[in-house]
Amino acid sequence: MIRKTKDRTIPKEPYKVRKYFVVAHAIKRMNERKISKGELYYNLTRKPLAVTKVKIDKYGRPSYRKTTKNKITSAINPKNKNVVSVNRLHTKTYKELIKNKKFKRR
Repeated sequence: MIRKTKDRTIPKEPYKVRKYFVVAHAIKRMNERKISKGELYYNLTRKPLAVTKVKIDKYGRPSYRKTTKNKITSAINPKNKNVVSVNRLHTKTYKELIKNKKFKRR
């Protein structure tokens, strides 16, 4: 049996990860950006490096972004726990997050 974080398949249809539901738009973005199920699973189940405040877009939809050590950022609707988009994090931004995290610990 393969561990879920090691799953390298790229999904074709919406699916559930614990309390989150990965919608069709996120699946489309995962295919475009070559982000695997395992990478998103890691992002959704591990302690985040950063979580943004909830923002509301021009259509009135709330979302926040969650970033983890594997350099994946996911946009999540806090009302229904839908993962609406997924991105890779730029290395420069990742280094800034790590630097700020270490600075705050002291």
